[in-house]
Amino acid sequence: MCVCGVIAIGSFVFICAWTWPNDRDGSRYDFAWHRRDLEAKNVKITVRPQGTNEYYYDVSGFVTNKGRIPWRIQDIELSITNSQGTPDVVHASMENSFVVQPHTEHAFALHRWTSMTNVVVAAEARVENAQDGNALEK
Repeated sequence: MCVCGVIAIGSFVFICAWTWPNDRDGSRYDFAWHRRDLEAKNVKITVRPQGTNEYYYDVSGFVTNKGRIPWRIQDIELSITNSQGTPDVVHASMENSFVVQPHTEHAFALHRWTSMTNVVVAAEARVENAQDGNALEK
């Protein structure tokens, strides 16, 4: 009888948490559960020298939303590899966050500084942090 009571209470708590999620920040959905719905595609990088030891790079691409929830993109993780095979991982906050509606894609562009001196051969990106696109912007 005690085991049945524990299962009933646990089921009740699970159903309540699923039905009424924690939305104190205005977001009804937890991004961690939906991360795979967002995919960064066609990531391109252009490096431009500024002075003798400074390099700036411009990264552009598209974020595709394969899910059913609109997401406000806030942070993107960039992994840039040079000709020596050395990766430079950057956690970049979007200056102007944007919302990717369900089943659409949205372009993005970032501008960053690097100390890498070798030719950049590859760039990859993934959405690191997003918020429910229906919630007010933080």
